Amino acid sequence: MRLSKLILVLSALVTLGTASCRKNAPASTRMYVWGETITLKGHVRRMTIGADTPNTLFYNQFDFNKDGNLTYFKNFSSDFTTIRLRTSNALHTCISRYKYVFDKNGIKKTAIADIQSDSSFTSKYEFDTNGNLIKFIPNMGDSTQYIADYRYDKAGNMIGLNPFADNSRKEFLIRYRYNNNKDLVEMDGYEAGSAIVKTTFIYPRTDSHQNWTMSISITTRTNLPEVVKDTLVRKITYY
Repeated sequence: MRLSKLILVLSALVTLGTASCRKNAPASTRMYVWGETITLKGHVRRMTIGADTPNTLFYNQFDFNKDGNLTYFKNFSSDFTTIRLRTSNALHTCISRYKYVFDKNGIKKTAIADIQSDSSFTSKYEFDTNGNLIKFIPNMGDSTQYIADYRYDKAGNMIGLNPFADNSRKEFLIRYRYNNNKDLVEMDGYEAGSAIVKTTFIYPRTDSHQNWTMSISITTRTNLPEVVKDTLVRKITYY
């Protein structure tokens, strides 16, 4: 698997947040983070994931406007990517700012992210009328684009992601499963049709809105004997 290309795709996906497909509907906020769909209940102002102290490894800050759309994202993590993919100890900083385009009926059509990290680039996201992400261009300045392929269940949860659907549809596939609270409980990575990585999640703590505040994940890989266990802390403030 071309890990560097997967990192590029997922590092941009981590920055995407989307509320319901219309303006002024912030009662529930949907985000596409590390590929999976995250549903936040309530009128969210800010969410942080990772370390308790900002500007340290694995700290992520998401700020939302009163319409429920992500406007600002700050990420400190190894490999300039996600808490879920730790492949080096290098520290990178990523700051993203977002602009949205709506049609005349207030339906969200596109999102543009201006991303400042080790380099600067612009990502583009396109949505269907249900607010589901249907097309992702990680770097609009790169002539070689990786158009991802997405699959959803009836509740709008992303249940399948192929980061390289444009040029190697069977190379790598990520599948997701959620509980009744719309929390991710299982994430499986497949290469050439075979499972190579499996992660399960439990949530021992939630807040008054039933959004989780602690996540414990256990990851196993077919080619490695070790089992990786991670604990994430999430803090959410509301309008």
